[in-house]
Amino acid sequence: MAVCWRCATRLYYAPQDAWFVRVSQLKPKLFKTNEEINWFPKHFKQGRFKKGIESAPDWCISRKRYWATPMPVWKCEKCGKLKALGSIAEIEKLSGKKVTDLHRPYIDSFTFSCDKCDGIMKRVEEVLDCWLDSGSMPYAQFHYPFENKTKFERNFPGDYIIEYVAQTRAWFYVMHVLANAVFDTHAFKNVVVTGVIKGTDGRKMSKSYGNYPDPKKVIETYGGDALRLYLMGSAVMAGGNLNIDEKDIKEQSQRVLSILWNSYKYFVTYAKINNFIAPKSIDQINVLRQQLSKSASNPLDKWMIIRINEFIVNTEKALDGYNMPKAVREIRPFIDDISTWYIRRNRERFVSGDKTALQILYLALFYGNLVMAPTIPFISEEIYRNLTIGGDFPQSIHLCDWPAKYKSNKENKQLLTDMELVREICSQGNAIRKVEQVPVRQPLANLKIKNKNAKLNDTLLAIIKEELNVKEINWQFKEDAELSLDLNLTITDELRAEGDARKIVREIMEARKKAGTKLTDLITITLPDWPKKWEDEIKKKALVKEIQKDKVLTIID
Repeated sequence: MAVCWRCATRLYYAPQDAWFVRVSQLKPKLFKTNEEINWFPKHFKQGRFKKGIESAPDWCISRKRYWATPMPVWKCEKCGKLKALGSIAEIEKLSGKKVTDLHRPYIDSFTFSCDKCDGIMKRVEEVLDCWLDSGSMPYAQFHYPFENKTKFERNFPGDYIIEYVAQTRAWFYVMHVLANAVFDTHAFKNVVVTGVIKGTDGRKMSKSYGNYPDPKKVIETYGGDALRLYLMGSAVMAGGNLNIDEKDIKEQSQRVLSILWNSYKYFVTYAKINNFIAPKSIDQINVLRQQLSKSASNPLDKWMIIRINEFIVNTEKALDGYNMPKAVREIRPFIDDISTWYIRRNRERFVSGDKTALQILYLALFYGNLVMAPTIPFISEEIYRNLTIGGDFPQSIHLCDWPAKYKSNKENKQLLTDMELVREICSQGNAIRKVEQVPVRQPLANLKIKNKNAKLNDTLLAIIKEELNVKEINWQFKEDAELSLDLNLTITDELRAEGDARKIVREIMEARKKAGTKLTDLITITLPDWPKKWEDEIKKKALVKEIQKDKVLTIID
């Protein structure tokens, strides 16, 4: 039994005359043009949207109400002739009166003589379904067809539209129907369907439930970029629902944005120390990228240049397909590659002012931020402006062209694959050290690797040696063998002395940091003891000019 939702009074259904769009006749065309639309997620094309068309009745576009767009149809009181008027000018011409307001009750006073009989034509009492207004957006926004014909034709069908899932049977649907009815085409070329953001408990967000974080405080605490990164990479951008969680927003700030910012600060530190000269224009940056892609000999340099291109290619492909979550998933690994691999494996080169290493880190930050700018616009803009100081660059990163991509050859793909294996070996090796409580600074004699892959080249093996701090690597190839490591954990006196030297270097660097000494300052220190064989290495690594014996580690000057 139907009842009033306000007062629960019993209702009954009363049939009445109404105006309809004959959707049943349009369905073959609606199905055909739907095939020309790119949907993301793709399942909505053949799923909810197509099934909605299949089950759609003829569309009742009239309402027996007062507030809404009046139906522009006049009916003769005498002979019943109907006439639809298409403009204010037409109404004024027939009625002889000037139109000042198209809404009721003003429009209802406009009458004119019937051209079929001597009767009076009055506007019908119905108003239009508000979804007809919504579906007319592509035309109304340009005041088409009364003006902007060229502008409208240039922008229709629209390139892109985005709304939440319920619009598959509402806004998306009515626009599709009207575009097909009037123009025999679809209203938009690409559509992204989003899900619904819910509270932390899965219910709708509500102040009374207190089940969501304050958006203003979230932005003040973690920044707009963290919130964007969280939402744009979530299921909500792929038609799924999301239970909002402040912990996940915080993680984006700490595990992604902070690492990006620290990588940038690291570059700035050593760029200043070594008087690095940055490119003065985007053209110079592009030329530098091309030059280094050909001349770089260090495998880490080659790999980083290839990763820059791969990041551009993968993100562009995802964005071209309107797959925002996939594009966002490219960001964190790329930042990790810069920070936890390229920077960390090249620290000595940065300290010594290696020009190529600084140039490639500059390229990684510059191109990386160009690609990330649509997702994290604020931090990207800040880094861009600082990287381009004193040069001839667009005022904003958001005014730059999308970076060029290059076709990857077999050699480049192999290096990416090999470097993945290198990092997996290093990850497993470090895990063994952690379990056995042997710090990485303690050198070990050898590592045995069993794997079905062919042996890595010597330059890549050297990276593994440095990362795992081992003297020798023995590679055993077996076709059916999964990757396995045998790390020799026996520590000789000689290895222990070298490990002690590394520990001392680390302690000196921590003391320097606390004392606020500059990285360029050579200092004098005191130590209770140190391996004399490694004294020169300690001085070199910790920027020490003299070591004196005393009870504790102290920086004298």
